[in-house]
This record gives sequence, structure tokens and C-alpha cells, in this order.
Amino acid sequence: MGVSEATTSLSCDSGIEKPPVIDLSASEEELVDQVKNACQRWGFFQITAHEVDDELRNRFESMMRAFFALPEEDKMQCERSADNARGFVREEMTKQKLDNKQCFDMGNARDWNSEDDGVVNQGSNAPL
Repeated sequence: MGVSEATTSLSCDSGIEKPPVIDLSASEEELVDQVKNACQRWGFFQITAHEVDDELRNRFESMMRAFFALPEEDKMQCERSADNARGFVREEMTKQKLDNKQCFDMGNARDWNSEDDGVVNQGSNAPL
């Protein structure tokens, strides 16, 4: 699906727009354009054809929901820091405004066996 097709597929029969769905089987060029457009317009998107096992996804979702249901003082035990790009984040700024969200950064590593304090996990300027 090309960029123009992705844009037109956002409307349903009632004329109400739906968030974008991005199929990972598209070409790299199409994916880059689709992700860029989805992020600019919506700030999020759904991915299909990702080949991630359903059981693994369900386990991750269950663990994510359990983590974010914890009291804040428990979540703060694994807070992200300047020395560790992985962890809980309760305050984040976008365009110099505080976001109303919490998140858990998984780090930048392509090798998930790397240590939290390894060079690859040291923020956005770390080499990949």
C-alpha cells in the first residue's frame, strides 16, 4: 500500500477517520513514508504483518498492564536516568510542554543482551 493508499484507507464508510494501519510487508520506502505520515497526523499507528507471536504479544501486554497499575513509588524503583536509557518515565516533554503520560523506555539496543549501562543504551546519541 502506497502513501496515498494509506491516507485514503483512513476513512470508513461513515466518514469518520480511523487511525492508520501499517503493513510491514510494504517496501522500506513506503514504510518510511507511512510511519512519518502517521506520526505527524496521529502520533501513533497499528502495525500488521509483524510476525510477532500472539502468545508473546499477549504476555507482554499483560505484563505492561500490571506494571502501569502499580503504585507510582513502585514504578519509580526502575526509573530511567542519565546513565540508563531503559526504565520508567513519569514526566516527558514534547514541544516544551509536559505530556500527560507515563512510559517505560526499552533502550536503544539492537542487541538485547547488552548491559543497561552499555554504550549502545546511552541515549539517542549512542551508536547503533
